[in-house]
Amino acid sequence: MRLQATLKLQIAAGKVPKDAPSPSMMEATAHMLKAWGVWKHRLAFYDKPLVARRFNEMLHSVFVIEGKKPTIAASSFFSVDNKPWGKAFSAATLNVIPLSDQFSAVIVSYPKGQSGLARRYVAPIFTKAGDERLFELSYLLVDRAENFFISPSHLEAWSDEKRKLIESSFVATIVAGQPAERDQGLMLF
Repeated sequence: MRLQATLKLQIAAGKVPKDAPSPSMMEATAHMLKAWGVWKHRLAFYDKPLVARRFNEMLHSVFVIEGKKPTIAASSFFSVDNKPWGKAFSAATLNVIPLSDQFSAVIVSYPKGQSGLARRYVAPIFTKAGDERLFELSYLLVDRAENFFISPSHLEAWSDEKRKLIESSFVATIVAGQPAERDQGLMLF
């Protein structure tokens, strides 16, 4: 949607033609096709089993962040394999849910038939402990999540350098399709 909105702004400003192909139009169209593929996957592997009450077709990996004020909330969906867009892919959902003033739940869900790929992909956040686990979760959020939120008071405590590193790493994953570099500055907690 953001790319489509950007395209509309560029057309309105006269920067790209309305009725002719342009790099902006091609990019927006490519992302619409990706969105359609994600919708198809969600329908087949999440929505249909839910409506049919086939709850055993979904598996979950869970841990709780204890003794820390919640500073992050997330709801994201991402592929866990390297299939090119347009091909069937495996995916997982990642949710970080603040539960109280000292607890947050981290829940990764995936279709049972894709559990091997999904579990291997998220293993770093489930095989580590303490700050190493929180770094792996931070890295996964910056690298793969499109929806995560940081408490304003937590964000205000960060240096400008840290904010710029996280923002530029996140944007590069979207715009350039490049994985984020593993930098300790990406720690969100």
